[in-house]
Amino acid sequence: MQRQQAGDRPGAIRTRLSAVGRPSSLRRTRTKVVAERGRQGGGRSGASQDSNRSTARALVGGRSVRCAIYTRKSTEEGLDQAFNSLDAQREACAAYIRSQQHEGWMELPTHYDDGGFSGGSMDRPALAALLDDIRAGRIDTVVVYKVDRLTRSLADFARIVELFEGQGVSFVSVTQQFNTTTSMGRLTLNVLLSFAQFEREVTAERIRDKIAASKKKGMWMGGAVPIGYRVEDRKLVIDAEAAATVRRIFELYLGLGSVREVKAACDGQGIVTSIRTSRSGRMTGGASFSRGHLYWLLRNPIYIGRVKHRGQTYEGEHEPIIEMAMWAAVQQKLDASARFHIASSAPSDTHLFRKRFVDGAGRPLHATKTSKNGRHYFYYTSRGLMVPGGEKERGWRVPAGQLDTLIIRQLAKALGDPIELARLLDPEDMLGLEPAVIADRSTCIRDVLSRPNDAPARNLLALLVRRIRLLDDGIEIELCRDQLCSGAGEAERSQRGEAWSDRQGSAEQSPTVLLRLPVRLGRRSSGARLLVDASPERQACPDQALIELVARAHRWNRMLGTVEAASIRDIAAREHVEESEISRVIALSCLAPDIIDAILDGLHPPDLTANRLKRMSRLPLDWSAQRRLLGFET
Repeated sequence: MQRQQAGDRPGAIRTRLSAVGRPSSLRRTRTKVVAERGRQGGGRSGASQDSNRSTARALVGGRSVRCAIYTRKSTEEGLDQAFNSLDAQREACAAYIRSQQHEGWMELPTHYDDGGFSGGSMDRPALAALLDDIRAGRIDTVVVYKVDRLTRSLADFARIVELFEGQGVSFVSVTQQFNTTTSMGRLTLNVLLSFAQFEREVTAERIRDKIAASKKKGMWMGGAVPIGYRVEDRKLVIDAEAAATVRRIFELYLGLGSVREVKAACDGQGIVTSIRTSRSGRMTGGASFSRGHLYWLLRNPIYIGRVKHRGQTYEGEHEPIIEMAMWAAVQQKLDASARFHIASSAPSDTHLFRKRFVDGAGRPLHATKTSKNGRHYFYYTSRGLMVPGGEKERGWRVPAGQLDTLIIRQLAKALGDPIELARLLDPEDMLGLEPAVIADRSTCIRDVLSRPNDAPARNLLALLVRRIRLLDDGIEIELCRDQLCSGAGEAERSQRGEAWSDRQGSAEQSPTVLLRLPVRLGRRSSGARLLVDASPERQACPDQALIELVARAHRWNRMLGTVEAASIRDIAAREHVEESEISRVIALSCLAPDIIDAILDGLHPPDLTANRLKRMSRLPLDWSAQRRLLGFET
């Protein structure tokens, strides 16, 4: 978990007065860390500190042990008292340090006090300040009342101890006697931490059980107050004005049948979220409804007087805002819309990554199809190119087959490389995996993806690929990191002939790892974009239309001046083609031999199409100029 520095929270780190005569209001802060370090001149006078240090050095032959006291309390309860739990912990630790003065121990004036923070998290400002001072070499020993004050997590404690050992810092618990320099002492410490973690987990289970039991009784258990209600005596009470907004949204959806249109209607009618004032005086709300918020509102059973918990709903104590008939009608429409989207987002033979493509602004690309002369052409297309008046200049229309093939080939190349697969895997998933196992699994992934139309390959792609982003300078693929290891294992089992596990795709909240593809992009005259593979290992992909165009150019050129056709006009009459087209095509017979070979072998630049070549107004006769113009030389 990312640590948050103590100074990152305004007011979280503040100077704490000495125990005598300090105002009690200063104890109400959630976190108290004294920033009065001796070398900065805060707290005690410099002369007094120098005297203490001199005494300590005299006792231990010139060596002093700087001791930092860390205290923690899980809740804020009682922190406003004149003498609270943090004070009691500090007093016990300070007394222990004084008992060790003959060893040169001295208490540092800086206070590291976390009030109202759980021991199961490292996100504690005072702890972050303590660790920073340890890294800076300002502390020799950390003193706590009990081990669980520092942390209740074995994993977190291992990281803390690693830092302590790296900085040469010792650790003391004043109520638990152990010595971390011996194996028995470390065992004792781990046992104590195991019980601390067990206690935290049992407490969490009890809280969850209490919440579940309360919700089964229909009680509202707190959290964000749903729009249309207000809280009185910890119960939901209908807010008449806000409830009218909720009813209006349900009515709009019944009439329009689209959440997108409901949002537009709300924006047009000035319907916004409720304005609320928090206990701290901060005002929230008054903003436009997002589509996600509208979906949540239309699906929330709280509005029919029920409470939801873990997929089940229970009769609530509050009054409903929406009648059951209207609720049922809205749910039926939402379900019908969901079925439509689920059906249309399933992979197909023509669009393997349906519903996965977005542009640089996060706008989705849609799977589209066009037909010409009885042939079907499939694309991934921006909405701006599909609707009148749309933004066509920055839109995408990319051939689906070409794009799918490129992405699968690049995925097979990356995930089929053991070193690259190891780099992408979560470090925790790497534990216990031998290099030979990773190599075998990378080979299985490459073999599975070599047959993209088979079920194992589609299952693997659905498991791994969350989103594909088309950018002006390349393509980015978001891979679900949590699924890489399991996906590799599934690929290995499928190679042995075992059935693919019945598993769903990765969760939207799971972490991702980014894979960037080496591609460049070209523009078509229509404003749409054409994908061009820039990989140095690009595979051959013959373009039949381009090959036929070059062959036609040579055939017409041989005909010219013979008994078959004395002129371009004769060829045009014979072939039923415009004379201007004959002239443009015949010019292609002068292409450089290596360019023609590349076209026949399918190794030409992918943006070199028959349409582009045929429409060139003037093709240079110089072969070097041809190579530069057509993209064979950069």
